[in-house]
Amino acid sequence: MISKSTPTLQVVVNPQLARVAKLHDGAFSALHDLGADYVRYVPWLPYPKLAVAELKMPEGGKTSWDFTYIDPMLDDFMKATDGTPSS
Repeated sequence: MISKSTPTLQVVVNPQLARVAKLHDGAFSALHDLGADYVRYVPWLPYPKLAVAELKMPEGGKTSWDFTYIDPMLDDFMKATDGTPSS
């Protein structure tokens, strides 16, 4: 029988994937080069600033939405997986 498996993985957010981290370039380059299908992006709660944009309850009609840490990592993930079925 011929195996019809599909290589895939999940990328779990963590500080080492931030643009300023030493592992950033190599990790996203490897993700791109792998060309895996259906890669999952997992914003995990141990790093709340990487997973939740509003960490404080709205007060006085104002919110505290902050995508400073979320958007760059998600953007890098989307670029690295561009052209795969997950994109």
